[in-house]
Amino acid sequence: MRPTSRSWRCPMSAKSSRQSKPSRTGVNKMSRELEVPAMVVESSEFNEILRVWIGSDAVVTMQDLFGPNAHNWGMVLADIGMHIARMRLEQDGIPEIETLQALEEGYRGRMSEQFNIQHRSLTGRN
Repeated sequence: MRPTSRSWRCPMSAKSSRQSKPSRTGVNKMSRELEVPAMVVESSEFNEILRVWIGSDAVVTMQDLFGPNAHNWGMVLADIGMHIARMRLEQDGIPEIETLQALEEGYRGRMSEQFNIQHRSLTGRN
């Protein structure tokens, strides 16, 4: 997978954000879908591989384009982290390294919750 070269701010779609959609309970909720960047819409080069919704628990859907090669998913996570760091720098002036350190801390914290490990790498090496 070729890493993307640019971070995209994903504003809420003006069209979608005004449309009511029925929820599972039948109550209409406002859609909060993010706009797909024009570059992605206009090119067949891109594949959507991940959607994430955050709530009391995360709901994730993925397409497994990589098969058993989990290394590629690690590259995707790294690319996402770099885009988040660039976005925070552009929007809030927060240095990229500060954001990357916070992301790593959050990642290790979540992994230690899930796998009962104490802030070390999953391989036992720090």
